[in-house]
Amino acid sequence: MDLARELDGLERVQQRMDRRLTSLVEELTSTPPAVVYDDGVPA
Repeated sequence: MDLARELDGLERVQQRMDRRLTSLVEELTSTPPAVVYDDGVPA
């Protein structure tokens, strides 16, 4: 029973880590917004 609880806990941690890593990868690979200066022309 202890092993089953430990495995359940590890699976839950794995799911949280997967979500967090997916979020970070999406954030790092998204296209950054164009930089616009006062003249309205993108950099």
